[in-house]
Amino acid sequence: MSPSRLKTIAQGELERELEQRGADWFHANHACPFLVVVYSPPAEDSSDDDIGERTLRTDVGDLNVSLEHAPSKQLVPVRGSPDKADKQTVTLGRDSDNDIVIRSSKVSRRHAEFIMARHGKYELRDLDSANGTRINGSRLPGKKAITIKSGDMLAFWRFLFQFVEPEAMLALLRKPAAGRKK
Repeated sequence: MSPSRLKTIAQGELERELEQRGADWFHANHACPFLVVVYSPPAEDSSDDDIGERTLRTDVGDLNVSLEHAPSKQLVPVRGSPDKADKQTVTLGRDSDNDIVIRSSKVSRRHAEFIMARHGKYELRDLDSANGTRINGSRLPGKKAITIKSGDMLAFWRFLFQFVEPEAMLALLRKPAAGRKK
């Protein structure tokens, strides 16, 4: 995935930092959920040719992607900007003032927002985006917040992510990678 379209962290980097610095460091510096990048459309796939039509037919409910085998192993932290007064809300869109920026003309300027709800739960709200937001294949109605949990598949236009809460991410990072020697 091109770093110019979406800023990500390699899962291996977090694994190494966790191994070197420990769980307390991880909790202090990454007490937020993550989006595991499952699919990012190629940069040249941003033409207007029937993209909206293809988006309406996208069904991510049939995908069987496990946390351990996400193809790209790239992560996006779901956290607000340090200077943001309301750290309970994290915005996603193509404008640079969003907390998570996806540089694609098919992602709305202010596409969706993550909300830290009560008791550590997270919600996702579509902000009346043109190409929609989907959770596990179902399109979100505009402006309605839906509770999300680890393992949920989230799609913003054709960008597909798996949502992973902090404790699930910590457990994932602690699992030794297949074939890796300690």
